[in-house]
Amino acid sequence: MLKKLLSVVLIFIGISLLISLIPKIPLIISAFSKAMINQQGGDWGSFAGLLTIYVPIGILDYFLLKFGFKLFRND
Repeated sequence: MLKKLLSVVLIFIGISLLISLIPKIPLIISAFSKAMINQQGGDWGSFAGLLTIYVPIGILDYFLLKFGFKLFRND
């Protein structure tokens, strides 16, 4: 019972993180295109900063969903 509840909570957290990451994709693309056009260090730093923030969140989201679905199926 507790394992099923934990799996549902992990799945909901993973889905909410995924929903919050999807609108950030155009921001990352525009930072990359601005850095490619201007070729200045500040633009590349901005792009690298965005990747530093959003890539680990995406990886965490992937593993939360994977673990949540694994718990949900094994119960």
